[in-house]
Amino acid sequence: MSNTIVAVIADDGEPSSCGYCKSEKPSSHSDGMWMYHVSAGTYQRLIDRGWRRSGQYAYKPQMGVTCCPAYTIRLDAHAFAPSHGNKKAVKKLRKLVHGSLPGDSLGVVDDPMSVMNDSSESIEASAGNAFVKPRVEFAVQDFASLQSHHQPSTPSSTRCNISEGQESKTSKKGKQPWVKQPKQPKNAPSDIVDIILESEKEALSLKKWRVELVPAVFERETFTLYVKYQTLIHKDKQENLEESCFQRFLVDSPITFVHPNEIPNEKRCYNIPKAQAIIQDFPGFGTFHQKYYLHDQLIAVSVLDILPHSVSAVYFIYDPSIPVVCSMSMGVYSALRECAMTKQFAQMIKGLQYYYMGYYIHSCSKMRYKAQFRPSELLCPKMYTWHPVEACSQLLDIHKVARLSYLYQAPNESTIPPLSDDTVYGARAILTKFSFDKQSLGGLKVFQEGKVTLLKLLPKGISVTVLKQLVSFVELVGMDIAEEIIFELGLLPPETQPPPVLQQPQAPFSWTV
Repeated sequence: MSNTIVAVIADDGEPSSCGYCKSEKPSSHSDGMWMYHVSAGTYQRLIDRGWRRSGQYAYKPQMGVTCCPAYTIRLDAHAFAPSHGNKKAVKKLRKLVHGSLPGDSLGVVDDPMSVMNDSSESIEASAGNAFVKPRVEFAVQDFASLQSHHQPSTPSSTRCNISEGQESKTSKKGKQPWVKQPKQPKNAPSDIVDIILESEKEALSLKKWRVELVPAVFERETFTLYVKYQTLIHKDKQENLEESCFQRFLVDSPITFVHPNEIPNEKRCYNIPKAQAIIQDFPGFGTFHQKYYLHDQLIAVSVLDILPHSVSAVYFIYDPSIPVVCSMSMGVYSALRECAMTKQFAQMIKGLQYYYMGYYIHSCSKMRYKAQFRPSELLCPKMYTWHPVEACSQLLDIHKVARLSYLYQAPNESTIPPLSDDTVYGARAILTKFSFDKQSLGGLKVFQEGKVTLLKLLPKGISVTVLKQLVSFVELVGMDIAEEIIFELGLLPPETQPPPVLQQPQAPFSWTV
């Protein structure tokens, strides 16, 4: 596996503004690093430890101190069962193509999926923040207190709202009150792939709709759409939206592109028949733009990282100046389509199973919709284990920050470490932070004065500050990942570094449906 080259950010400890709670004072705390080159496999393991990226900047919330604790959320695409609301959202495509979808005014558009991919304005602002050991103070929780706050629901809690003493005739017989259920057409598809294929079949035949998956490169039409979205939705000033910012935010990626021909045969499964495929061939690993066209006009773009075990949503933009596009709820449609695409990728590449939806922020009501995609799991920020979102939500109703893995531990089990303990860092655990010294870290690779060398081979007068930065970094990423990294000791901001040379296809190519 190829090594990762990064520059560890010196941390001054200053918080940044929060894009979720919109607090008046800077209150968002995160650790971060600039990544120059990273293999898709290494980045997969980083997001499985709570990291996310904005361009080439990777960040991880300081859960104990940040205003809005963010938990990594993933959806099992293979087991995903679309709800009636999901199916209804997909069916809007037919109305959109035929022009029968009513257009909502721009001012009342409220598509929760437009905030699906996490706010990055504050992340970019915090890129120069201090890099210190996370000050995580996890909530102490056990089953007793959880059950005392959330008693099991009684049968009556699932009934319609009926006043006491005014139960319906059916409820007196011990049955559920009659509720009209929407009629499902005979032979209606229930699989998300079949639902997407059926919705797009007519639109594609009329040549009014197409979707392209292309490597992330700068294109004028995508930049124009980005400016529209940021000015109308996020109220950014147009003069501040320069091409260089767009390039840095949604085009530049540290993930090394892997062409599908370079993927070993033992990782491949089989190709899908054309009539049953959302996408014909696996595009490879790396960063891509999924572009949606209506009547040959670009109306939406998803930025996606395709990784060995998942498809990770980075950001989503759409054209808010077109009322029918707003009525389409493009954010919902794109998420469902990406889930379907992930499910088909799982039939092509062994081990690729999950759709990552960014961060789940329980304290922000607008971000809770992600839990409606089931079965979803949240990542425990302490033990880096995955747990059903339904159980985690009950715990997070009580405590803003919690070690989610404690849900499945006996409250009196003596082997459970204290929640404020900092001794567990992954598969290759490091005993304590005091065990970090030059001897234990000596095998780490560093880049200094144009050469790659081992830390133990540096002069004895190496700065204590550098050593402390490496200690903090290893605590955040885990020793197994740290051993694959080449650490940049120059600590220069990205503007002063040479531009990264990412592996790209030799000729332009795309996948169109």
